[in-house]
Amino acid sequence: MKLSRRAKIILASSCVLILGIGVFAFGLVALPGSPLGRALFHAGYFPSPTRPAFLRFYQSALQVWDGGYLPPAADEFLTDRLKDCQGTNEFDAIIDFQIRQGTGRWGNAPSRSCAPLRIAIIDSVMRRLDKMSSSEALKAMVFVESLRRGTPLRKGCFSGMYEWDASGTNLILKRDQFTLARDSFMRWWQSSDDPGNRLAKDPLEGTHLAIHAP
Repeated sequence: MKLSRRAKIILASSCVLILGIGVFAFGLVALPGSPLGRALFHAGYFPSPTRPAFLRFYQSALQVWDGGYLPPAADEFLTDRLKDCQGTNEFDAIIDFQIRQGTGRWGNAPSRSCAPLRIAIIDSVMRRLDKMSSSEALKAMVFVESLRRGTPLRKGCFSGMYEWDASGTNLILKRDQFTLARDSFMRWWQSSDDPGNRLAKDPLEGTHLAIHAP
């Protein structure tokens, strides 16, 4: 069957588009820390309306090909973006991205940023903490603690937050301990203290709970 000129142009354009998407996906997913991966990350991040969705895709890419670890260049870039987009959906999306990474894989840059930015990040988390699932909230509280201390808590975790079930094969969350921790964090951030002074106070003060890092 002979194709018309218009059909040939459409077919060729489709092939080029598919090839371009393939190259983009491969470079971003398979080589996230390479110069090509970094360039594609910036290109994918550029369209403003799609940034939250792009971050979810990028996170999936990291988990598949790079053990879930965030390349330092991307970490620094996202933290720099936080300085320019406070009060936007992008700001919350970047923070949620870091929280989803978990304590062993989130970036170092947020906790090493200036105090005003760390306070703004903490405020974003604390405004939404009571709406998070228990697993999200636990990671969020450890993230907040790393920001409060000004140092990354690599593989940080709560002590005494889980127990073995009756079969002795599965760990289950102690709901009362979780509620105690979340309420203590909420009281800490909602106190009348100046935000800068709050950074000097342990959110878990007055409880038997603690956050430890190896």
